[in-house]
Amino acid sequence: MKDYEGPEWVNVSRIRRYKASIAAENVKEDTFAKKLTNVNKKISHVDDFMRSRIVYIQNKAHVCVVYGKKVSMEKVCDIKLFDDNDFQLTPIQNRGDDKVKDKTVVIRDLPLDVDRLTLKTIMKKLGTVTDIKLQISGLWYKDYVTYENKLTVEEHFQDK
Repeated sequence: MKDYEGPEWVNVSRIRRYKASIAAENVKEDTFAKKLTNVNKKISHVDDFMRSRIVYIQNKAHVCVVYGKKVSMEKVCDIKLFDDNDFQLTPIQNRGDDKVKDKTVVIRDLPLDVDRLTLKTIMKKLGTVTDIKLQISGLWYKDYVTYENKLTVEEHFQDK
């Protein structure tokens, strides 16, 4: 068989994005477009700025900013946005970070009629839950439970 003489394959790593948000009600101005512009004026000078947009988190509007590097996103969270209030951008957990992965348990094949409150109550019995997300995966739910402490995951879930 002849050796391959075509172009070499290029490995493309997954592009990470780091997000921070602030509740839209805590930003001056009366429309979402003006709120975005107001936040952009304060933070767009920081390197690796990608975009900002309005997102809804637990049915509340938030201004969400996206950066290409974690350091840049953390730098933006330290910026005082407004003179008359102390509200700042806060980081949004990135499930791809190693620190978060070590504290997260993935539960697969949960029925779609699972009661979220019951699930949360059960998971809280094992340790302090910082975040819980349900994602539809085919005919099932996939649940991501993030605990406050990495030891909770190691003690109750690892190698079991």
